[in-house]
Amino acid sequence: VDNWTSDFTFLPGIEAVPYYRWERSPASRQLTIRNLHRHVLVFGLDTKSELGNLPSIEAGYPSKVTVTGLIPLMWFVPLILSVFMFKIPKAGDFHEKRLIVRVISRPLNVVSLLLCFISGLFLLNGFPYREPVINQYDPEAGALPYQILIDYVNGHGGLTFWAHPEAAYYEKITAEKGNPLMSALVKNATHGGLIVETDPYYHLLNDTRDYTGFAVFFEGKRIVGNPECLWDDLLMQFVSGNRKRPVWAIAEIDMEHGTDPETASAAQTVFLVRDKTKEDYLDALRVGRMYCFSSHVNRWFTIRDYSVVSGEACALSGEITGYNEDARLVFGVELRETHHDLEAVVISNGKVLERKKFNDSCRMVFRLPEPSGDMGYVRLVVIVNGNMNVVTNPIFLGRRLH
Repeated sequence: VDNWTSDFTFLPGIEAVPYYRWERSPASRQLTIRNLHRHVLVFGLDTKSELGNLPSIEAGYPSKVTVTGLIPLMWFVPLILSVFMFKIPKAGDFHEKRLIVRVISRPLNVVSLLLCFISGLFLLNGFPYREPVINQYDPEAGALPYQILIDYVNGHGGLTFWAHPEAAYYEKITAEKGNPLMSALVKNATHGGLIVETDPYYHLLNDTRDYTGFAVFFEGKRIVGNPECLWDDLLMQFVSGNRKRPVWAIAEIDMEHGTDPETASAAQTVFLVRDKTKEDYLDALRVGRMYCFSSHVNRWFTIRDYSVVSGEACALSGEITGYNEDARLVFGVELRETHHDLEAVVISNGKVLERKKFNDSCRMVFRLPEPSGDMGYVRLVVIVNGNMNVVTNPIFLGRRLH
């Protein structure tokens, strides 16, 4: 192992593409691939079999019994008919002693054999007489293919995070470089070019269940991660009992060919772990023990304390503690550069609780209200020069946990 990798812990993961669909316009004959760039990050699956069987258009989806799927069984009728039509002539009926000649010399046998072959072929093609629940040529499948993927990963002990849910993608492929035959095929078959298009898909965060989290940076902070937006709606669903799992935030960046190290390090996820092991990092992802930074803020900004103190108990990121009247959020930061436009924004139970300006290392304390139901939560973001560049994961408070 090279020296530069000695301090690295590698977490195996994949950017899964569970679903896409083909669309052709009857008027313009334009061919479009939709939703190819709806991505889900999968962590914690290590074996070739687990990764190779991830539900997708290529690997396949579960199937179900339908009327359409049972139609090939109708070929049993001509198959049975062909059996009754077939008859082997007796040796004495012909001068030819060879069986094959005697069989084909009877015209109905030839028809029977052809009918048997065709029926068997269609029966084999229709097996197992079920239809996949997802088809890339059907209308939009909605959240179903992604929920199937999430359930599969959960069943194998893995983690799923929605990648760049607010990002849009558009590309028109008009030619295949270096291949004149493929260029002509693309141009003629797609009426000028193939369009690859994906609209923002943040609505799927509300339409799916039991995933681990989403990427808040860079393409998940305006509509999902902003205070009082979709993420807070999802967290309120959890504390009210309408969602089984909380939703955590991570930071990510798309690493394309040629991405320089400076750009690649702009977004950072900081883990709270005791040991720098694969198991500890995966556990931190699973239970929300991490903070998120963007725009290289982590180079001069460090969170020294982010906790809820309630009575004699103390809870950290992703944890839960009982509510007492003295419950408070403690937020301590260390700044290695002076900034004059920093603001800490505390979100409690879906609403902004308090805003506080600061420009140097400090320790801030925010009193927390009692949850209106059995459980509540608090989280915090930091606005840097008008942009949200620091996001913490929620800490939960339960009224019945004393």
